[in-house]
Amino acid sequence: MAARAHAACIALDSPKALGWVQAGLDSGQDTAALVRAIALACSRLGNDPHNQEIALCMLEDFGKNKNPLKSRLLLAAAHHTARHRKYGDPLDCSRRFGKALGVAELS
Repeated sequence: MAARAHAACIALDSPKALGWVQAGLDSGQDTAALVRAIALACSRLGNDPHNQEIALCMLEDFGKNKNPLKSRLLLAAAHHTARHRKYGDPLDCSRRFGKALGVAELS
């Protein structure tokens, strides 16, 4: 589910991303994989760290929050990542970084 949430975020498909995150939450499994997947997606997309920071802050808040509704932070982070406006190729920086470090392209 985490990999599918990541792929949906990268594809800029918020409804699918939200669906996979919700499925992961409903499964009752540990949320660590979902958090990692969303964090990776938001760090790969775009070239504006301010937009990336918004989702990363939501993920950090999710980890620290004790409120029973804290899962909404994961949903919000996935939604923001898959929906905030990006100019040009949203994966350009990720591809350049990967090429410079010899890291295989992630889907």
